[in-house]
Amino acid sequence: MAPHQMHTSVLASSDRYYLRAILPEDTNEVFDFLVKYYYPYEPINQSVNRIPVNIYQCSHGDTIKEGFSLMAVEKETGKLIGVSIQGLARPGEDVDILMKAQAVAAFGAVKVAKSFEILAVLEREADMWTRLGVDRSLRVLATAVHSDYQGLGLGAAFVVASARLAQKHMIGSLSIITSSFYFANACRRLGGQLVHSVRYAEFTDDKGVPHLPVKAPHVAVTMWAFDPADLSCRDAVARAPRRRSAAAI
Repeated sequence: MAPHQMHTSVLASSDRYYLRAILPEDTNEVFDFLVKYYYPYEPINQSVNRIPVNIYQCSHGDTIKEGFSLMAVEKETGKLIGVSIQGLARPGEDVDILMKAQAVAAFGAVKVAKSFEILAVLEREADMWTRLGVDRSLRVLATAVHSDYQGLGLGAAFVVASARLAQKHMIGSLSIITSSFYFANACRRLGGQLVHSVRYAEFTDDKGVPHLPVKAPHVAVTMWAFDPADLSCRDAVARAPRRRSAAAI
């Protein structure tokens, strides 16, 4: 097969793939990728027996429109092999998330609503704006890698490229919300600051029953913060130290 023509706006490149922004015309392909390689593996999604895809599409679609989300493309074939959905976060995110939870609950999807509520709790209790003294952050919400391309360091490459993107747009913070034990460990290895976590076992009803029966080894939803300047100088395509799950966050 002839080498694929690389996109003009490349943020990072290795001998096998490159990272670029997700464009509006990529949206359908990106959603198809998420349906196959992210939604079935994401721990909270698994715990509620699959969140309806249209809910994800609405939420992630709005984020993609902001223009910060990234995709990884295999150089030789032009094949989509990874995505990172990310957008701007500001104070008051917890209120917006709770409104989504209430809207979903109104349609009878109580478990799905709880999946939003735990994120609102994390956002409120983390209060990263006061703790870190920032008024906005580039927020990574979902990262996924094709099952045949894990172990190439794509997860770390996305994080470093995101830091560079934040710097380019003069955004003083990069933050990542993880529901996965594996990606939380990756954030720790990359030098992220754990801002806050909410354990699934402690997010319960009045009788002490967890709202989200997430299976081990995933134990908490966590928020991590990075200084973009600290990460942006790293090798964005450095090989990851260990293999990770297809659904990173």
